[in-house]
Amino acid sequence: KVFIEAAISSIKESKEESHYNLDWIIPYCLEKNLKTDFSQNLLNLIEQTDDVNTFRLAAKKISILDKSNSVVIKKMVEFINRSDSDLTSVQIAKELIEIDENNQFAIDTLFDILTNSDSEVIQAASAWGLRKIKVNDLRIKVIVELVKNLLKKSEDEMSLVLLAGSLAIFEPGNSLALNTLAKLIKKSTDEMARMQAIYCLIEIHKVNINVIKALIHTIKRTTDETVFMMVSNQLSYLSNFHPKATGFLLDLLNKYEGKFYSKLIHSIVKIKNSAKQFTLPLLETIKNSDSEKLVEEATLGLAMMYKNENKEELLTSLKNNYSQKNVSDYFWRFDAYYQLLWYCSQYIKYPYFYNIWNEPKSTIQHLNITE
Repeated sequence: KVFIEAAISSIKESKEESHYNLDWIIPYCLEKNLKTDFSQNLLNLIEQTDDVNTFRLAAKKISILDKSNSVVIKKMVEFINRSDSDLTSVQIAKELIEIDENNQFAIDTLFDILTNSDSEVIQAASAWGLRKIKVNDLRIKVIVELVKNLLKKSEDEMSLVLLAGSLAIFEPGNSLALNTLAKLIKKSTDEMARMQAIYCLIEIHKVNINVIKALIHTIKRTTDETVFMMVSNQLSYLSNFHPKATGFLLDLLNKYEGKFYSKLIHSIVKIKNSAKQFTLPLLETIKNSDSEKLVEEATLGLAMMYKNENKEELLTSLKNNYSQKNVSDYFWRFDAYYQLLWYCSQYIKYPYFYNIWNEPKSTIQHLNITE
């Protein structure tokens, strides 16, 4: 109960971001059978507060526990109706669509503000909130034209991000939207705008080479762990749709020896069929790197990659890449090979293991997909 009280207190003070992250409270309440207690505390808070940030945070948390909570939806509609601020209405309407993406009241609110507001910042936020409406909604054509016009004349970087992001979703592959995002990722002086530009790509399936180059430019130069993780995750995500992203990641993995190497590997593991594409670079790291840390991370990465893959393929690649000469220089390199061999032996019966390891080394040709 004390954790619930602390979480409610933090939400009251609108300090989720600056105080501590409250994502942990949801699984904690579910594990301890406190879902009902926490939900009731949040409902009480929603009933009592007039503060938009407190209301928004409380609604967001309760929607995770109970996505279709009719009381919360009703309260959000009431909050919008009594608000005199377009910004407040947009904030709550966006949260309402996150809870109920077909909620017509929220969609109507955002569309009305987009078409009538005098503030490009508020219009941009409205456009971003409308990005999830159904493709057969007759208002999409009007929204797209408005967004294009705003995008051409806006000078506010955060507005540009939201407008370009929404346009890239409404019109997949739109070059104006994608080139705007690429430019902001690469050159924006507003850190929040740059982070948002990277973040919004998770909802954009169709990108162009300029976006991928901007991400690569950023990941090679950043010293910020959060930015590195965001970019590597986005590149890994885009690799599922865009072969060029995979090629750039392969090239990066072959050359990168920075302090975020483990973050890069953890992102790559999420790519479909990553084992087939990234086994060789990781084995090369194990064989040739003079960094114990990199070798350790590469070893762990291979184990993660092959969790649901054919272990015989890993053993074959390991045999083809193994060098007795390199093993003798450092114990930790020997240990890396030992750990991988042991890992394979847990899944491959001895006769098959023996035959694979004692077969002549095969010649493997690898496709260079960066060209």
